[in-house]
This record gives sequence, C-alpha cells and structure tokens, in this order.
Amino acid sequence: MRLALRNRLAARHRVILIDRPGHGWSDRPDGADDASPARQAELIAQALDALGMTRAIIVGHSFAGAVVLVFALDHPDRVAGMALLAPVSHPWSTGIAWFYTLTATPVIGPLFARTMVLPIAFPFLDALCRTVFAPQPMPENYVRTAAIPLLLRPSEFIANAQDVARLWESVARQSPRYGEITAPTVIITGDRDTIVLPTIHSKALAAALPHAKLIMLPGIGHAVQHVAAHLIVAEIDRLAGLPPK
Repeated sequence: MRLALRNRLAARHRVILIDRPGHGWSDRPDGADDASPARQAELIAQALDALGMTRAIIVGHSFAGAVVLVFALDHPDRVAGMALLAPVSHPWSTGIAWFYTLTATPVIGPLFARTMVLPIAFPFLDALCRTVFAPQPMPENYVRTAAIPLLLRPSEFIANAQDVARLWESVARQSPRYGEITAPTVIITGDRDTIVLPTIHSKALAAALPHAKLIMLPGIGHAVQHVAAHLIVAEIDRLAGLPPK
C-alpha cells in the first residue's frame, strides 16, 4: 500500500499508514487476543485518537477489508468513506492453508514458526508473491522494496496465522450487519482475483451496503492497488469531495 498509493494520495490528502497489530513494526500488546478484526479496529481507533484524527476515509486491501468494515460498524461517526480493495468480507467454503492452522496452535505453532518457516518459505518467497499479482507481472524488485521477508519473522508469522485463523469466524459474525453501514463506499476488485474471490466477497458486499459503488476490473488479479493506482486515488478524491484532477 505504501509503494502503490502513499505518494499519489499525499499530493491531496493527509495519509496515515497503520500496520495491523503484530505486522511491520507494530506491536501486538495482547498476543492472540489481538487477532480479530474487531479488536484490531479498536486498536486502530486508539491510534487515530493519539494522532488527533477524528474522522477519515478508511482504505483497506484484502484482509484489511474486514477490519475496515467492522471499524465502520463500531465507529460509524469516524468514517467519512471507505475504499475497499479486493476486500475479505464474507465467510467462504474452502478453509485456510494448513500452515496457518498449525502456526496458530499453542506450543507447536511457535516452535514451527521459529525453526522451520524461514528455511522452508524463504526460497519460495518470490514465487509466492508472484501469485498475488497474477495474472499481472510483479513489479521489479518488489520483494526487496516492500520488505516482504519481514513476514517470515517468527512473531509476525505467528501474528498473521492467528489473524487468518480467526478471520472466518469474524466475518461470519459481522457480515449480517453490513446493512447498518451508511458511509459512502467504493469497492474495487479484479475479476481474475483467485485469492479473495469477488463472487463471494466484493459482489456480495456491494449488494449488502446501502451506499456502495462496485468497480470490477477485467483481467486483473488481487494486487489492484498496484495495477489501478490512478483509479483508486481518483475514487478516494471523489469520496473526499475533491474535484477531478
């Protein structure tokens, strides 16, 4: 998100980039108790309080879509609009990868994360990132410039696994309430996204939200912020009431 959107948005907006708890350089004060989107939304609200930000357009990609949605449910007065990029929003039927379940398991999970993840995953990191961009090519040097290897640090890998393990339960609980959200919303997704399927998530979400605009990008995969950055910035400008550039 930083590489794709920060500079473009900063030309006309104040931009605050927040890592979810336990990711990047953000701490995770309560460990696994910070795994749910609702808890993460509450921590983000506290961070915005500390920064003096009372109301904002909230932008989230993929997993963060679930966090943005529950933020809007729990803090409706603080949301001027939402931009949801290939968002996770609803329960799905295919389960989660085995290594997430294993890593989220007490005792065994931390042992696995601290001994096996780095030597197993690091050689495949480039190929794994390419699947996120497919069918588009991954930007040159993306793994290095986005500091993707940080994801393999034991603490972050465990945090991510805990997050994913709680995600299905969380969206199953919050999705029946989406009709309560009144904030103007744009949903941007690619019709070739095989990671967060638009038929399960974006399309159902657009039908559930009272004030949603759905933009389906033909031939585009999961990394919409890199492929359609200019469109996303234009839609955020629109949500902010700014004239087109």
